[in-house]
Amino acid sequence: MVARDGTGQNGLYTSELLKQMRVPGQSATDMFMHVRAEVMNRTDKKQVPWEASSLVGAFYFATRSTNSLATLTGDPTKEMKIDVSAVEMSYWDSIKSSTDLEDFNAYIKKYPAGQYADLAKTACVV
Repeated sequence: MVARDGTGQNGLYTSELLKQMRVPGQSATDMFMHVRAEVMNRTDKKQVPWEASSLVGAFYFATRSTNSLATLTGDPTKEMKIDVSAVEMSYWDSIKSSTDLEDFNAYIKKYPAGQYADLAKTACVV
């Protein structure tokens, strides 16, 4: 089954994922269940997202107290922030082999001064 692209800047799945990531106090596990349910609902059950996980604790993109990226170690008093450069590197790793110029343009838009911006700009010229 091919994923539905949607009508906006992002596809249906990505749009819903971005929306659900911002819900405070929702664990990653619950977030993926909500994303799946909404995508299935909006595609009349023709698209059923799935994910694999090796999480061993609760993970939150948006905690109840803040709207920043954070993880909880199981002890709510020990909140740790996510390394923003690691998020950027993960983004780059997901597109660096792409043949779609829009992937590189999206990276440049999100990280105009990012550590891979020059490589992305070069990919857009080639």
